[in-house]
Amino acid sequence: MYTNSTARRHIFQMLDALLIFVCLYAAKCLSALAASSAGGRLADTFSFTDLISASATALIILVLLDHSGFYRKGSLQRPLRAFQQITGAWIAPLFALCLYQISSDASPEFRCFLWASALSIPLVIFIRHISIYYYLSCVDCSPKQLKSVILMGERDYVTAVWDRLPHTWKRSFALAGVYDPNESSTHDLQNLLVENSVSHVLLFGGFEDTYRMRDAVRLCMLLGVDIYMGETPSHPFTGNIRFERVADCHFCVYRNAPILSWGYIFKSIFDRLAAAALMLLSSPFWLLAACLIKAGDRNGPVFYKQKRSGMYGKEFTMWKFRSMYSDAEQRLNKVKEEYGNDMNGPVFKLEHDPRIIPFGHFLRKTSIDELPQLINVLKGDMSLVGPRPLPVYETAAFPDLESRRRLTVKPGLTCYWQIEGRSNTTDFKDLIEKDMKYIDNWSFWLDLWLLLRTIPAVFCMRGAK
Repeated sequence: MYTNSTARRHIFQMLDALLIFVCLYAAKCLSALAASSAGGRLADTFSFTDLISASATALIILVLLDHSGFYRKGSLQRPLRAFQQITGAWIAPLFALCLYQISSDASPEFRCFLWASALSIPLVIFIRHISIYYYLSCVDCSPKQLKSVILMGERDYVTAVWDRLPHTWKRSFALAGVYDPNESSTHDLQNLLVENSVSHVLLFGGFEDTYRMRDAVRLCMLLGVDIYMGETPSHPFTGNIRFERVADCHFCVYRNAPILSWGYIFKSIFDRLAAAALMLLSSPFWLLAACLIKAGDRNGPVFYKQKRSGMYGKEFTMWKFRSMYSDAEQRLNKVKEEYGNDMNGPVFKLEHDPRIIPFGHFLRKTSIDELPQLINVLKGDMSLVGPRPLPVYETAAFPDLESRRRLTVKPGLTCYWQIEGRSNTTDFKDLIEKDMKYIDNWSFWLDLWLLLRTIPAVFCMRGAK
């Protein structure tokens, strides 16, 4: 399945590149013909410069289509979905073309070439998709081409999952049977595999069932049968799998945290450079904060330090401007008893906390109290973007182990919680879901997008209290 999809993807990308060249050549001929009919000279065939330009154009178009998800399913997505993906990829080029049309004084011949190319390329690619989609649908559904498949796991569960899968995906398979380890032996599975010429086995149940049925899995590997482990809501798969080789030992790595990549390296470099720049730009606010803190409470220090949970729970000292009285830690339990907790979980939040000093609410609403954490970013304990670091005692009070997955990345100054709720978010579960959303979808571009969204959130003081 995966190999077929990958091979088809590359084939269709090469075919679309060829079609783009054809469309560009036809558009050039059409514009030249229009020019000659208007008294101009009929242009020659593609020059070397035209060939380079066409290659760059084809590459850009293929990247846009790939980014829209057009090649993700090996061109087996439904025509309506393919139309949406092509349209989505074509919005930006058409918009740029319209701006060029308005602002440029290009010749009518060149304008004709641009519009002929812009309209013909998506149309030809969509026609190619429809033609191959219906052809492959007929081929995959022919009895001779159906792949024999066996479901592995508890019978009622795996058949229920199989029934929920879309018919458009199942139509290329012939279900040969179900192997339930509670009902059958591996010898029965062997007979089932051999007698039905099975090529694929679908195992629903995650890594737990893979280990429980290790003898059955080993048998499938000996027979050369492909094994596919299915993720389901009751057995969620939260990470990614990659393979690493060390000498003659092969590792299958089940990774929950973002993998070390160029994007992750850029993130680390960007964090330190941006933190240094922000410290320099925000230096007047550091002086303002020190004056306000001393005006509100002369007895305590300007800075507040606290042990927080970093990556994988490793403790580090986080810096903030002090916005509470110096005995705030000692009064915490008493405040909880008298005033309660705005959050329904181990995290403590209280809008009208009596421990806050004069001007403390201002420092918090404007996020000035968070500026010293740029020191933690420079030291590498924190990142600009990531789940907020919680006090060690709050992390220890997490109600379930799943919540600790938020510790698989560096904590940060801002994330979804700060942008979409901050203190308005009173549900601990919602906080965790926002953190998991960041971890599961992390990329360097997501970090930049969240930083851009943080700017209006800070200046408008959304959710800050």
